Amino acid sequence: MLEEPRSVSKIYNYNNPDSFNFEEKLFDDLKEYGFNSMHKYIRVPENIFTMAEAKWAKTNYFEQFCDPKARPGLMLLARAHFKNQFKDLLGVKYYVADPINGGNSNNGPMMKRILGNISVSAAILKISPATLYRLGTCLYMINRVSFVSVFVYQKFARAAFASLACDLGNFGNFTGNTHALLVHGDSFIAWAQEEVGVPLGWLTEGALEFGNKLNLAYRALFSFKGNLIKETEQIFVRRLEISDPKLVVDGIESQELREGFVREYRRSLGWRKRVRKEEKSTSSPSSSFRLYSTTATVYCPPTPGGELAARWRELEAASWPRPRLDGSTRDYRYTVVER
Repeated sequence: MLEEPRSVSKIYNYNNPDSFNFEEKLFDDLKEYGFNSMHKYIRVPENIFTMAEAKWAKTNYFEQFCDPKARPGLMLLARAHFKNQFKDLLGVKYYVADPINGGNSNNGPMMKRILGNISVSAAILKISPATLYRLGTCLYMINRVSFVSVFVYQKFARAAFASLACDLGNFGNFTGNTHALLVHGDSFIAWAQEEVGVPLGWLTEGALEFGNKLNLAYRALFSFKGNLIKETEQIFVRRLEISDPKLVVDGIESQELREGFVREYRRSLGWRKRVRKEEKSTSSPSSSFRLYSTTATVYCPPTPGGELAARWRELEAASWPRPRLDGSTRDYRYTVVER
C-alpha cells in the first residue's frame, strides 16, 4: 500500500516543524537546479540583509511592526538606516534587490568589503561576527579556483546555518540560494572535484567575466587597430593559441628564440664582452655624466615663500662651473625641486 505524501508547509519557518516535512531528493535531481557560485556571492548576503532589516524594524518598532499595513514603511525605514550606517562606517553603497520595482544591485567588490570587515558589518546588522565569518568562508570556498576540503566546508556550512537560524531565524525566511549554499554546497563541491575534475569556482560565469578582461588585454597587445574584422580575428586566434595545448606545444617547439633562451644568451660571456666593448668606446671619466643625464634633481623641503629652495639655487649657480682635479669643469647642473 502506497504511503500518503507528507504535508509540506507553504512558507518556510525555522520554528514551524511542518517546514521540515519535505521529500528527500538525490543529488542527480538537485543538479537540474544548478549552482552558480558567483551569483550566490551576492544573493546570499542580500537575503541576510533583508532578514536583518526585519529584525531591526521589529526590535525598534514592535507594536507598529505587528500591523501588516505599517510593516512595509518600517522596512523602508530600516533600509535607510542601514544605508547611512554602511556609508558612514564602511564607505559602501548598500542595496537590496527589488525584482518588482527594479533598482540597483550589489556587486562583488562591495560584498568583499562588507564580508572583509566582519566586526563593523556585524555591528551594523546586529548579528554575531561569527555568523558573517562562517558565511563568508563558505562563499569564498565555493568560488575558489583551487581544490578545497569537502569536510571543512561541511563544518563551516553547518555552523553558519546554526548561527543564521539563531540570529535571524525568527525574522525572515531563507531563500533558495541560501539553502543551496549551506545545505547542498558540499555535494556540488564534491561532484565538481571528483567527477568533473575541476574546482567548483571554474564552473561559473566568473570565467566568462575574466575572458572579457583578456579580450581587452589582447586587443591592446596583439590586434590590428583600425579594422574591426582583423581585430576580432586576431583576438580569436590569440585566445585559441593559449587554449589549445597542441598549438601551445607546437609553437614552443618551432620558436627559434624563447624568453628563457634570451636570458641565457644575455648571461653568456660573448654578450658581456660586447656590452663592455660598447661602453668603453662611448664612455670616459670626463664624459660619464653625458651618457646618462645633463642635470641632476635635488629635492628641497618646502618652506614659506620658497626661501630655502631659493638659497639652494643661489649656491648651485655660484658653484658652477666648478673646476675638477684634472682641470676640467662640471658640465651638468642641479635642478632644485621643493618636495
